Order: sequence, then C-alpha cells, then structure tokens
Amino acid sequence: ANADLNRVNYRVLNADAADRNISVTGTINTSGGVSAAAAGGGGNTVTVSVADTGGVAGTGAVSVATITASGGNGPTAGGSAGAINLTSLGSTKDVTLNATLTALAGTGGTGTDGTVTLAAGQDILDGDNAVTVNVVAGTLAATAGRAVGESADLLDTTVTTLTATAGGAGGIFVNETNGVAIGAADLITSGGNIVLNAGGTVTSAVGSDIRTNAGTGTGGDITVSVTGAGNGLNLSGDVISSGANNGAGTGGNAGAIDLKVDEGLITLAGAVTATGGSGAGGGGAGGTGGAVQVRVLNADAA
Repeated sequence: ANADLNRVNYRVLNADAADRNISVTGTINTSGGVSAAAAGGGGNTVTVSVADTGGVAGTGAVSVATITASGGNGPTAGGSAGAINLTSLGSTKDVTLNATLTALAGTGGTGTDGTVTLAAGQDILDGDNAVTVNVVAGTLAATAGRAVGESADLLDTTVTTLTATAGGAGGIFVNETNGVAIGAADLITSGGNIVLNAGGTVTSAVGSDIRTNAGTGTGGDITVSVTGAGNGLNLSGDVISSGANNGAGTGGNAGAIDLKVDEGLITLAGAVTATGGSGAGGGGAGGTGGAVQVRVLNADAA
C-alpha cells in the first residue's frame, strides 16, 4: 500500500489590526497514491485559514483554486479522502472558490469520501461563475456570516450530504448536480432565502431541517427544486419559514415555501410551516403567513 501524504496548512495565525488575506492561485494536492496490488493511499488534510490569536483585531479573506485531497485507487481497497478546511476572518471577508475542491475516496471499495468545511466571516462565493463545480466531496459543511452562494450565482456542488448556516441578511443558494441529504446541522438562515436545486432526490432525516426562522424579522423564502425523471423529495425533517414574534410591535411576516419536482414522488413526513409572528406592544399586528406550494410539475409518465 502507498503511504499517506503529509497534510498541507496555509495559515495566518495573527491577523493583527490589518487585512491578512490568503490567495492561492496554484493547485494544492494531498491525494493518496495509487496501488497496483494492494490498497490505495489515503488523502490528507488541507487547511487554508486566517485567525487572530494575538489579541488585536484583524481580518483576512481566503481565495483558492484547485484543491484535491482524494484517496488513491487500489484493487483491494480505495484510500479514504482527506478533509479540506477553509476559513476567513472578519465580517466583510469572504471565502472564494475559483475552481474545484475535491475530496473523494479512491476506487476499489471501503474508502470514505471526505468533508469540505467552509467558514466565512461574510460570504462563501463561486468565484468562476459556474464554469466548474465548486465542491465534490462526501459532505459540505458551510457557515457564513451573510450568505452561502448568491441568488445570481449559486454554489455548485456534487456532494452526498449538505449542511449550511447563513446569518445576517444573506441566504443559502446551492445547485447540486445529483441527489443530496440534508445533514444533522440543517440548512438555516436568519431570515434569508434558501434555494436548493438538485439533479437527484433530496432527502432529510427527522431533525434535519430546512428553516429560515432564525432571525428577528421576516422569514425568508424557501425553494427546493428537483429535476430529472424519477427524482423526488423525501423529507422527514421540517421545512419552516416563520416570521419572528415582536413584543414591542408588529410580528414578522413568513416567507413563501415552494417544494417541487419534475415528475418524481414527494413524501413529506415533517412539518411544513409558514406562519407569521405574533405582535404585541401598542397594538402591534400579527405577521402574515406565507404561501406554501408542493408540486409535481410533469405527472405524465405514470
């Protein structure tokens, strides 16, 4: 078997009082080696991060090109992939993906796909405008101070499991090439919109929710759109867009929820909720509930 490669770290440890940005325009590769007779080697970890441990507030953005941390192929076993971790620092600093991050197991069986973890002070962005898929991995775990992707340029993924959190006024905008499962950490925004387009079936377990009710005002819109013959929605987790309660005035309005497939099956075991928030104080009115649509667009094959 091939030995694992060493991990790669690009880190600013003390971004004191000024921008300490990291821009990686070349490739990073920690993939395991291929074996002709035994198991493939395991990929190793890539970390590109800006931190501040010096006690003086600093900031830094992260921009990367191609990163590969896949396992090697082998006739007896494929190597497991390594992890890829990208972190920016500061409420105006982004993580920008200008090419593809890949963390897949090698062929040959038993190896596991890797996790890509993205943490941005502001936004996680598709820097090449949908020219390439941004993340190819087992799991994408994304956290942003404002937005994951953009409404006009969705983050492009090929992953098995997706979790994402977006704060502030931002939302979550993901275009998944295949089917995907919502992970235990949910898809959550603080009132921002959620758009998930998938080329395969979208699933969730109980407790793995899609929700935009984590804010202090109106709930965002939620759109889950599944394309392809036979691909559907099978959601045991909740889907929630709720306006916030207001103890001093008018309650927040809920957003709209649109769950749709081309011609597959839809099974919703969790709650679908689009309720307005309660109002109080000096005659504050309750917020308006949101419209809910659950749709099969082309029921023409069965």
